[in-house]
Amino acid sequence: MSGGNNNPPANPPGKPVKITLTVEASNLFALGGTTYTQAQVDALCTLSDDNNDGTSTDVRTYVSNVYLAHNVQWVGEVKFPDGVDKGYSIGIDSIVHEATPQSDPTAPSNQNFFTDITMPGGGGRSSNVNAVVNNEPSLINQLDVYTINFSVYDQQNNHFPFQIDPKLRANN
Repeated sequence: MSGGNNNPPANPPGKPVKITLTVEASNLFALGGTTYTQAQVDALCTLSDDNNDGTSTDVRTYVSNVYLAHNVQWVGEVKFPDGVDKGYSIGIDSIVHEATPQSDPTAPSNQNFFTDITMPGGGGRSSNVNAVVNNEPSLINQLDVYTINFSVYDQQNNHFPFQIDPKLRANN
């Protein structure tokens, strides 16, 4: 008789999470060649996730719950695909962890939720980013302040870069 467990370990609790950035693309693209404020960008963007539990309608305070050892995917979409945004697209260029002890000792979390500080997208008008949350129990209930760098593309493949700063909360 063996004293070991012959069953494989259970999957970690939680699940993969998909975070969607929805943009009023034609309006935001029009700002791209001008001087604009971050408030104007924020007003033309919304975030949602497939947990349906984001804690704010404001992208600056939006928090998505993510899970240790599970994938997070960021995708972009236009708000009015059959209307004024037809032919536009949103590419997620990168996700960047902002809070480090050196840059902001008072940040909600100084630990990076991911292996890399910058996670690049695949490039182009339909780019998205995938990353696995570190399996680090000290992250549970912490907030990660990060930046979504994205581009708005028009029908001719011209594009302008923008960014927003939401948050993640780690869960077990």
